[in-house]
Amino acid sequence: MSSGFGRIFDNLLGNQSFKDFVLARIQNKDLRHCNILTGTDGIGKKSLAAGIAQELFCEEKKEGKACGFCPNCIRTAKHAHENLLIVGPEAGSMIKMESAKEIQKFLQLQNAGKARVIIIDQAEKLNPSTSNSLLKTLEEPPEGTYFFLITNNHHQLLETIRSRSQMFRLKALPTELLRQKTTAEDWQVHASGGSFGALQTWREDSQLEFRSEIASCLENLDSMSFSEIKESSERLAGEKAMFPKLLELIGLAIRDAINIQIKENSFKFFPDQTKLIEKLAKIPREKLFELDETCFNIEQKLKINVDRSLHLTSFLLKLKRIYTS
Repeated sequence: MSSGFGRIFDNLLGNQSFKDFVLARIQNKDLRHCNILTGTDGIGKKSLAAGIAQELFCEEKKEGKACGFCPNCIRTAKHAHENLLIVGPEAGSMIKMESAKEIQKFLQLQNAGKARVIIIDQAEKLNPSTSNSLLKTLEEPPEGTYFFLITNNHHQLLETIRSRSQMFRLKALPTELLRQKTTAEDWQVHASGGSFGALQTWREDSQLEFRSEIASCLENLDSMSFSEIKESSERLAGEKAMFPKLLELIGLAIRDAINIQIKENSFKFFPDQTKLIEKLAKIPREKLFELDETCFNIEQKLKINVDRSLHLTSFLLKLKRIYTS
């Protein structure tokens, strides 16, 4: 969403009212010292926080805005400014006490009275001990220090942290804006749910191949044997990181089928898979809702260690029975 140089705010799509509000706060010198940026993944929350840092650090502003090209602006855009610290979880883990110690060490450095910005990415993954160790600092940070907690689920943050912070609920990007600013296909824009990050993912070759394989499996279920369904399930569910995307794709196919039932020729997510969607659209609507709920329940079970292949096999066999009933 950002080109990596220039003024960060100018390179980010959407949430203009938020950018205007924060800029006014900076100009009036009344920006809160602890802020939560919450919203769906892929809408640029961390980049917006970096943009705020750039507005704070720039010493060659034009009309009250960061110039985008001075040394301070360039280092901030590269996440390399000495007064900017970004912490977050390691892959698949929580934010541990080491990050809190890193923050405390950062705050002890001399900075000649200049602004400092600390961005905590995926802040919902702060473990309890790390959260508690940061409470005092978040409540009374050193002068000129600004915290930005980035999260897609602010409810998972400690209430004591939420009460010490100003919360900004950032909006998904408008569909029309994504259409104007990208060359993505229309179904990819719809499937992104207003997330630029999700849109980029949908355009990857691996995702397109995965989508085609799932569509083929769903379309041909009624002619597949149990062993073929089991084999397909094991292959499709094999990669844990891809399994939520698989459930999402099935859900989108079901939504297209319901759209067809409600409004003729409304292929929103699978315009290239008309045979599949028309086949699903022949299923009674209450059964489609039931299938969609099954997908949702499987997704909820992913929070514990479940057998993905077993659950997918069960779902596909259920759909096969509906096809042939």
